[in-house]
Amino acid sequence: MQSPPPLPPRCSVLQLSGLNIFTLVQYTIAMLGYADEDKTTVLELTYNYGVTEYSKGNAYAQVFMKSLSEAFF
Repeated sequence: MQSPPPLPPRCSVLQLSGLNIFTLVQYTIAMLGYADEDKTTVLELTYNYGVTEYSKGNAYAQVFMKSLSEAFF
């Protein structure tokens, strides 16, 4: 008896679609998305070397993403 085909995944996994390291200006940019940057929307995260804190208003505290498609619930 054969087993049934696997069910499609209920959610997609974010992948690192790009990484740029700029050592002279001391920051790194990472792109996170469900596909490459030229195929879909990506989230750009920047890490600034040597920055130990941010004042209110010049940094994000959190990012929330949600799909309106029922395929992801």
